[in-house]
Amino acid sequence: MAKAGLPAIEPLARWRDAAQHRAARRPIPGTLLDRPRDPLSPRVHHWEIAHRLADEAEADPAAFWSLHAAPDGGQRLTELWEAHGATLPADHRLASAGLSREVLALPVTGGRSPLEILLITFPPPIGRDEMAYLAVGRDTTANVVYRYGNTPLRHAGEAGTEIVFKRGGITTHAGFGQPITRQRFLEYIEEDFAKATPG
Repeated sequence: MAKAGLPAIEPLARWRDAAQHRAARRPIPGTLLDRPRDPLSPRVHHWEIAHRLADEAEADPAAFWSLHAAPDGGQRLTELWEAHGATLPADHRLASAGLSREVLALPVTGGRSPLEILLITFPPPIGRDEMAYLAVGRDTTANVVYRYGNTPLRHAGEAGTEIVFKRGGITTHAGFGQPITRQRFLEYIEEDFAKATPG
C-alpha cells in the first residue's frame, strides 16, 4: 500500500548549532510581558469540567442521567471536580464550593407528561463561556440538555448570558441582558417542554 508523504519544504533559515539558533531568536517585547491577564478569560478548571459534563450529557442523555441522578451522584460530581483539579497547577485549581446536583420532579399541568430535571449547579461563573447551570430535562417524549452561563463573546462591563440547547436537530441560543436566577432557568425549561408538547 502506498503511503502519503509530506512534501519536502526548504527551511526559512539554517543554523550551524544551538548557540547560533538562540542568538537568532528575537526577544519578547516588554509590552507583551507586562500585559495583564484578561480577567474574563475562562478559568481552565471551571471551563473544562463544565464543558466535559455538557458534552457527555449531549452525547448520551439517558446514560448521563443514570450516572449523575444516582444516590451517589452528588459525591461523584465533587470527586470529579477535585480529581481534575489535582491534574492542574495549584494556582489554577478552584474549590468546589457552590457545586451541587439536584433531581427535580415538576408538577404535571395542562395534560403534559411528567417532567423531571437533573440540575447541576457550578461554582459561580466569572469568565467568558463559563457555565452557571447544566440541566437534563426529560419526559416521556424527549431528553433535552440545557446549558446556561456567560456567553463566549462577553466583554468587560457587559452581563451577557445565554441558554443553549438543541431540540429536533436545531440549536437555540436564548440571550439575556442580565444574569437570571435558578428559578427562571427551571421555568425556561418547563416552558420549552410545554411548547413542544402536542395539543
